[in-house]
Order: sequence, then C-alpha cells, then structure tokens
Amino acid sequence: MLGATRKDGIKDFENAVDYSQQGIAEYFLADEYQHSDDEKKRELAGKYYDPKNLEKVWNYYDIDRLLKNDNSLREKIYVLIKDYALIEANKRLEESNQELQKAKNELEEMMSMFAHKFRSPLDAIIYNTTHGNQQALYTEAAQIMRGLLDVFSAISTDPEMLRNRIRQDKQGKGRVSTLFIKTLDMMMLHLLSVSGAEKIQQHYMAYAKCHGLCDPELSYETWCEDCLELEEELQSKWEKSYAELLNQSAELGPRLVWLEQRFFELDIFGFDNEAIQFRANGVTESFLMILLNEIMVNAFKYYSSATKKPVVLEWAERDGFQVLICRNPSTRTERDTIKGSGKGHAFLSALAHKTGSRFIKPLPEDDFVTEFEIPNEFLLVK
Repeated sequence: MLGATRKDGIKDFENAVDYSQQGIAEYFLADEYQHSDDEKKRELAGKYYDPKNLEKVWNYYDIDRLLKNDNSLREKIYVLIKDYALIEANKRLEESNQELQKAKNELEEMMSMFAHKFRSPLDAIIYNTTHGNQQALYTEAAQIMRGLLDVFSAISTDPEMLRNRIRQDKQGKGRVSTLFIKTLDMMMLHLLSVSGAEKIQQHYMAYAKCHGLCDPELSYETWCEDCLELEEELQSKWEKSYAELLNQSAELGPRLVWLEQRFFELDIFGFDNEAIQFRANGVTESFLMILLNEIMVNAFKYYSSATKKPVVLEWAERDGFQVLICRNPSTRTERDTIKGSGKGHAFLSALAHKTGSRFIKPLPEDDFVTEFEIPNEFLLVK
C-alpha cells in the first residue's frame, strides 16, 4: 500500500488538481516517496511517473467516490486528465522531432565528411595532371574517388547493405600494407597542397626554426602574420619533393624518412597482416581508407612535441576486434587551434555506429590516443 490515509489522499489529490502541470502520479506519489530512505519506496515512486500507471492511482484514491462527494472537483479533474494527455502527446512529438533532427545532423555530417574526403584524391588528380606526372597516379586517384562514393552512398542510404558488402569482400590483392601507402600518398598530396597548408602550419614553422630560416624563438602568431612567403616557399618545395617520390614508385621506407625530415618519426606496427584481404578499390579498402585518412590527418594537424616524440600507428587484434590505434603527441594549445570543421570525432562515432564498429574517443591528454575497433567477422575469413 501507499502508506497514506484516505484523508491524506483526498488532501493530496486536491493539491494535485491545483498543481496539474506535474500530473497526479508525479505529485503525490513522487513527493511522498522520492526522498525516502526506503529504496523500495523510491522504486515505487519511479513506477508511478509512467502515465500508464495513472489508473492505479485513480483506483487507489477512489477518485470516482470523490467525484460523487464533491462535484466541484469534476471540472478540475477532467482538465487535469486532458492536460496530462496533452503533455504526454507533446513529449512523444518532441522525441520524434529529436530523432528526426539527429538523423538530419548525421546526414549533414556525412555529406560534410564526404566532401572533405574527396579533397585528397582530387588534389592528387589536380597536381598530377598539372605537372604531367604518370597517368597511373591520377587514374588510381579517380578509382579511389569512385570507391569512396560507393561507401558514402551506402552509409547514407543503407548501412546494413554496407556491412554485408564488407563481410563478403574478403578476397583480392588488397592488403593493409598497400592500403597504408595508398592512403598516405592521397593524404600528403592534399596536406601539401596550397589549400592544405593552413592545417600543417606548425610543421612549416618547426622546420624553419630547426634549419635557421627564422628566429628560433618566433611565436606562432608572428609566424602566421609575418612569414607567409617563407611558408609558401616551403609548401611548394615539399609538395614537389613528395610528388617525386610518387614518380619514382618509392617504397614505404623512403616515405618514412621523408616524413621524419619534415614532420615527425612515424612508427608503424602490425600493417604486415596478411590475414586481411580485399579487392583493390573495393568497398572494404574504401571504408578502411576513409577511416585511416581521418585518423592520420588529425595526427598531422594536431601533432606537437618539443622532444620530437614519434607518432605511433598500430594495427592490432583484441577481444574479437581488429583495432586501429594512433598515439599522437599533442598539446591542448595545438588541439584548440581551429584547423577544420572540428567534427572529426563526431564523424568517427557516426561511422562506427553505421558499420557496427566501435570508436573509443580519445581523452584530452598530451598523449592523444585514438582507437577504432572493427569486428573480426567483417575482415577475417572464418
């Protein structure tokens, strides 16, 4: 029982009528029990928050008898019930609107990231065609764009179809080792372009200080204000230098040396995994490229280490998942610098949700660790 006398019940009910916005159950049950030391009473109060239990309250307090004895309550009661029903209807409408808004936001973020991910292969096509490089380089970039288009189309319209296609794509010449080189090349041609220079300004400044091209005590603000010509010169040289590596069909080793001389040491582990196979430019490679590109671009954008700590990129297996891990030395000052939409983590969370994966959001520490987990069933042959 509720622990209230009939007299108390009548008084509480009359008060509830006068305080109709909170409803009958929410008023005299929650008010009586929610601060109780008795856990069972608190649980009971929680049950009566649900409007489906309003009838139980009505019967217990014998509302029909109250109506017969005091006709003045009749109109108030009906207004109360009507208001309560309206409140519940509004709650359901608000929940529906929130779901629609969430879906709208997800779609907008996907379209934003779609445009963002297209820039890397597009910059590669523009650079290679402008400088007359090997046709195979920009042909490959066009194939990458087509694969990205397929993945984003599936994510936006039918995520379950995308998951099934990834499960079925387990044979081919594609490997995570070649995927890494391909992603690195597309990403670097974007970051080293004129449009990408702003995202890696700290690296141009660090290089200039290290090689005596500017005052070693120069501030970041002064660099942005007074060293535009020097930055443009470095951007042009680096872009041309990396493109020469592509024309020479360089292996990963020279690429890593090139990166260490200008950016940071990049330590790579686990990308020699031969158990994962997929079609070149197929759905799995495109999905993994989107993921790897996002994580690596963020590492370049927000790297900061006075002691030149390496960035560690690892492919591992853990608890039934294939895990991509990136450990990126950074600082809060660097991470607070606006270098894009700021929606990278939201995109990775949405990508994980759409593909049945898991994204572990990094803690805001100087050793910035990003992890993305993909179920083994998606990538490994049983």
